[in-house]
Amino acid sequence: MALYILRRLAYSEETVGDAAWSIRAISIFSILGVYGALTITTTAIAIYRYAHTNDEFLARRSMPLVIFQALLGIAVGVISLVGCALHEYPCVLKLWIISFGVLLWLLTVAARATQHFFLLWPNKVSATLSKHCISESSKSTAGNCVEGISSVPAYYQDLNGILHRSDTVQTRDLWSEYDTSTLWPSRDKSLLSEAAQHYTCHPYPRAECWIVSNRMLLIVLVFSATLLVSLTLVIGFKSTDLFVISAGYPETCLGDNGWGMWLPYSIAIACVGLAFPALEFMIWYIGDLYNTQADILICMFFSQIILVLYALWETLFTGIRAHLSGLFVIWLAALVTHVSSICWPLWQSIKLQRQQEALVPQSGIGSSYKGARPRRSMYASLYREFQLTLEEHPKRERFFAFAAQYYRSTLPSFLSDFQVLKYQVLEALIGNQQGSIQYACSDASMPTIPSRLAHEYRPVCFSAMAKAVAQWHKRCHPVQMVSEIQRPLDTHPLAKYVPFTKGIFESAMLLLPPTSIDEKTPFPEITKNALLNFVTTYLARGSCMSVNIPNTIVESVQAAVEQSSVGLSVLDHAKDEVLFLLCTDVYMGYCMRLEPHGLSLK
Repeated sequence: MALYILRRLAYSEETVGDAAWSIRAISIFSILGVYGALTITTTAIAIYRYAHTNDEFLARRSMPLVIFQALLGIAVGVISLVGCALHEYPCVLKLWIISFGVLLWLLTVAARATQHFFLLWPNKVSATLSKHCISESSKSTAGNCVEGISSVPAYYQDLNGILHRSDTVQTRDLWSEYDTSTLWPSRDKSLLSEAAQHYTCHPYPRAECWIVSNRMLLIVLVFSATLLVSLTLVIGFKSTDLFVISAGYPETCLGDNGWGMWLPYSIAIACVGLAFPALEFMIWYIGDLYNTQADILICMFFSQIILVLYALWETLFTGIRAHLSGLFVIWLAALVTHVSSICWPLWQSIKLQRQQEALVPQSGIGSSYKGARPRRSMYASLYREFQLTLEEHPKRERFFAFAAQYYRSTLPSFLSDFQVLKYQVLEALIGNQQGSIQYACSDASMPTIPSRLAHEYRPVCFSAMAKAVAQWHKRCHPVQMVSEIQRPLDTHPLAKYVPFTKGIFESAMLLLPPTSIDEKTPFPEITKNALLNFVTTYLARGSCMSVNIPNTIVESVQAAVEQSSVGLSVLDHAKDEVLFLLCTDVYMGYCMRLEPHGLSLK
């Protein structure tokens, strides 16, 4: 190909000094240089961000297919511009551009659209199911909504008879598996026994969609490329007229002797004229839940426009074709699709990253947002919203019901039992302080949730608080650890003084004088048994629950228990990790499932 291009440039029938030839060649090769630099640079940046920065905005677009399409578009665009510079070229060059370049490029766009439809179709079904579920749940009271949490078994038995804890390491996204008994038959009768894979709110890792996975579609595209190369070679050997250098006159390529061009043209017309309209309607019908359909629709829609324009260019616009080849239209299509598939998502990704980094304050967002997990700054805004949701009783009930019903997650049980343990520890600490510290009782001296969220210490009337706690214990039944009954999260007197998302040490710092306790202050003796039960249930080495938490935190808790040096802050880091897991996994799914459809679990 390179030798042919050099020969055509050296021995063109148009002399080098010809003004028209010089202007056309200089202009097109200048465009070629800018186009090559733009496409190669942006594609390399997209590949780097996808492979090395864990960019979720790009990952949602099935980047292996997008990169494959971009590379094909670059090859098609470069060869088309070179053909425009030559002006006269054999029809076999156009045959290779159409058969191997354009057709394979159109098949890649169709593969992306097909994958998008099959992966997001369950969300369309789940929207209908959620409306039915929410309409049914709205008939019940808010208290009945919490009963969904207690209906989840703490342990389940697998096929081998081994008991397992059903936490998020074995979470299954049950939103689309929800069995209404009337609208949707259960597709999996052993959901808990097949909890080997981790399904998040993102729909891409669905096992049922392996046939439209990136790997499978790339295999199909490589197989299609092999067939197209074989077809092009056969047509080239059978039709010698395709080597006639007269591309300025399309009848040479499409006449009786140029029958080889009709077959790729027919495939392109069938793909763009029949398959693309059907895929466009299906993608438009399922909605744009993850903001990934715009670039696919632009690629398909512009391909249809280019098909019509190319047909008119090659048949009617003879005056324009005499100066500019129809390959220029193909290059224009490659440019627009590259901008929509690579440049626009890349720009949006960088813009989104800058916005998210700007949301993180210089001093961080508090001790409840620390740990070893990477790229936490991306979730800063969502994490704050999640904390505010947990602080409001009705919102927390709806979220816990969602997590228990659709994710089979016991992380809310961890938080609920953690609150019980926290209240027990605070009661013991307040009882110890009551005899030595007294304050005047007034409404102004009582702490409030906003002040506690700001880590503001205000004196507490310990005698009044201890009296309220004693009266509450008389009204309530004793609460056992890891019980499946409704936990006293908001009826406890300390609930209005201590934020739900604060740890044990942080809560103690809010209620007690700062000089009276520190991180190494030991747990009260009367709460040691409750602490051991909690650690054994949720933080035992090798348990399902401990897999969700960094091993350093689990080991530090176990070491503190074994050495009998358990400080007030020993469980706070584990609580932070559970909050982060619920935020990035379940709460993100809660927002993405309900908010785009204007729904809520009320």
